[in-house]
Amino acid sequence: MTYAVPLQRRLVLWAANSLALAGGLAAVTVPVLHAHASEPARPVVKMLSVRPEKPEVRVNEPVRVSFDLEAPSRWHFYPAAKKPLLGKQTVFEFEGAEIAGPIVEPRPKYQRDGVLESDFHEGKVTITVPIRLSPGAGTGPRELKGRVIYQICDWNLCLNGQAPFQFSLRVIGGAPAADPVPR
Repeated sequence: MTYAVPLQRRLVLWAANSLALAGGLAAVTVPVLHAHASEPARPVVKMLSVRPEKPEVRVNEPVRVSFDLEAPSRWHFYPAAKKPLLGKQTVFEFEGAEIAGPIVEPRPKYQRDGVLESDFHEGKVTITVPIRLSPGAGTGPRELKGRVIYQICDWNLCLNGQAPFQFSLRVIGGAPAADPVPR
């Protein structure tokens, strides 16, 4: 009987070593997935450009600003001009300015996948946002900053994100030109 305890101990040690080796081999045989160099680790909506319709604006005059956005392939984001059927609406926030009218964007794509139905943008999209500088804006060059808050999704996963932006305007004095009177 004196040999039974050492034999059991050897069997337990052998089993523990075998499991450790098997676990180590399992970790080695799992394929490593590398992200393609051109793809970010986390999908994001890219801000390709920000284009105000004109470089100068009068105090209290609205100006349209076009945002060229792009979602990576297989991903989409939701409309800004209307509440989407599914997902979070894209929102534009400005420091020192406010939205001054309806947002203009291309008609969203519509897709139904099983019980899910959604309207969304994919690929490159231009969204135009009319803004008005906040009261008290002085004349001269002005750097406007803000962010686009969005939800980017594929049909299995949704991620919240934001893209900062900035652009320059020159604020000039005087009242905005009056619209011509229709006859």
